[in-house]
Amino acid sequence: SSNAISFFLQIPFKKDIVWNPNSQQLALWSMLGISPTQEEDESFYSDFLKSSSQEEKPNQSLFSNYCIECFEKFTNLKMTDRSVDYRLRFIRCAFEDKGFNIKSFQYMPAYTKIRGYNSISDEFSELILKQQQEKLLNEIMTYFWNQMDEKRYIPDPELKEKLNFELYKYLLAGVSDNQSKQFKPNKQVLRLYLHGSAGVGKSEFVRVFSEVFTKILKVYFDDNKEVRTVKVALNSMTGRSLASMALVKGISDYSIERLCEQALVRNHLVLLHLEENPEDPELQKQLFEITHNIIKSLIHRYPEISSNIIFIFTSNYSAQPTIASNVCEINIKPPNSQQKYEWCERMLSDVIHKNVISLKFDSLNLIVEVKPVVNNDMRILRQWWLTIGFHIFQHIEKSFFESKD
Repeated sequence: SSNAISFFLQIPFKKDIVWNPNSQQLALWSMLGISPTQEEDESFYSDFLKSSSQEEKPNQSLFSNYCIECFEKFTNLKMTDRSVDYRLRFIRCAFEDKGFNIKSFQYMPAYTKIRGYNSISDEFSELILKQQQEKLLNEIMTYFWNQMDEKRYIPDPELKEKLNFELYKYLLAGVSDNQSKQFKPNKQVLRLYLHGSAGVGKSEFVRVFSEVFTKILKVYFDDNKEVRTVKVALNSMTGRSLASMALVKGISDYSIERLCEQALVRNHLVLLHLEENPEDPELQKQLFEITHNIIKSLIHRYPEISSNIIFIFTSNYSAQPTIASNVCEINIKPPNSQQKYEWCERMLSDVIHKNVISLKFDSLNLIVEVKPVVNNDMRILRQWWLTIGFHIFQHIEKSFFESKD
């Protein structure tokens, strides 16, 4: 009745395999994800893509997905599902006619790291899968903080500790057991409430987090998926005005529901940034309940993507009890004096190099011996390095063109 054909295939033991495949056999084993040389084949394919011209490059970034595409092209059958019975060492694959409007199965970029297979013992097991998932998640968390550092964000110790715990749970729920190209956290939500003094870096965290999490999705889960931020400025809202926005339907910049829906139906994640939550606890509660009802209406229509909405509140004030019981509340404090100095130094260096590169110097040595005035408002420090960087570049640019004359 579903028009699908399912195959149950016994996964052979390595000792029983004489591995000398032709191109069709290699393609079939690779698309099923059980080739004895799966990792090596993906590595070879990756090198091929790097050395190929744009015209020669296949559409697929993974060899396994390229094999699925070729199989579909030559058989008019698309592989729509894949699962492994680790206890019985069986693999199940479902195929449907190419004409049916259903997506082909696709492997996630990091699938070779969580195959549930140990090449030394030649063993498939759920225990191996769980160990590999844990190792992958630790790798992702390290990658996350490295990327945050590259973006020059200085995490408060409390933020780092609490976010590590919340983000790990969220990512763990999103890792698929069948290595498919998807990120569905299975009813695990990520809701943060960041509060602290003005200019401490709350909104900057939201911006950087969105960029870094998009990189994580593309590198490990799905190279077509990204995080789309929908910002709601609560400090300019009353309960009545937000309730009016909730009633706006259809294509409109004022429809929070519509803006979220546009991203979700395209298979992206939504980061709902509820900015500048007000001080009054009663107004906080009122705005939270209205926002919650907006998202509840959206989830009612798309229950399968309920966990694809990330909530981040930012505020100068702590959360009232109703909100606090639904979020992970984090009090963000400013960096210490040394961290501020090092941040300004790095940002000043970045902005100068970014501008100077356009002048195409053969070499340039620059020593800047200035120190910013210590201030808890990072926005003032940002203005400092932007201003100093601008004047330094103006001086370099003037000297450069004078030397040309």
